[in-house]
Amino acid sequence: MADFGNAAMRGFQTGFQSQGPSAMGIFVTNLMNRMNKLQEIRTEAGAKVQAEVGVQKELFKSLGQGQGGQDGFVPTKYQVGNVTFENLGQQTQQKYSDTVAARQAEVQDAAKLGLQKISSMRQMLQTDGQRVGNRAALSYSIVPGGFLKEAGQRNLRTELGVTHNMLALKRTGKQGLEQQLPYIQEQYNLGETDPDETILHRLNEMEREFQAALTGEMDDFAILGVSQ
Repeated sequence: MADFGNAAMRGFQTGFQSQGPSAMGIFVTNLMNRMNKLQEIRTEAGAKVQAEVGVQKELFKSLGQGQGGQDGFVPTKYQVGNVTFENLGQQTQQKYSDTVAARQAEVQDAAKLGLQKISSMRQMLQTDGQRVGNRAALSYSIVPGGFLKEAGQRNLRTELGVTHNMLALKRTGKQGLEQQLPYIQEQYNLGETDPDETILHRLNEMEREFQAALTGEMDDFAILGVSQ
């Protein structure tokens, strides 16, 4: 694109110079010199910016942005000279990855504790895989735990309550625990009127779900606990 402003100024300067030195001619000459110097500064600054952009691209290329990088590493921020660049896209990805990792750890911790409680309940109930040897530990579901007279019944109710909470935590995370808990309590209740077969089945089902979590399976329930 033609620089009409500079062209007009140069023409103006040439006209006055042809008439010999004058105050106006000197003014125009000085003005042109300052404008040329400003243009040089702008050109130099533009070249520096382009150079920094080039360094940024080469750095990302060497680290393999979008390709996993060396050993899969892509920085969330890096520094070139005195300038710090932030890779916002990678920061967002890193934040989500951290959230998923925290959720997976939460699921596995809940599963480990849940399995411990199921093992404890099996001992209390004296199960042998086919029958419940100690039905005295069972109680009516409608009776609150604080009103149970037998220590064995209170202990079993406590262990069952922890197991239900861990199952809800495993399925939906802390945010959905209160909403999920009533369904789990109904689904996996162990009551005095339940036959041995039902009690063993419910223990086995809770155990199976916890064991699946420890193998790294993020099932449909567990995925609900990841904040979007």
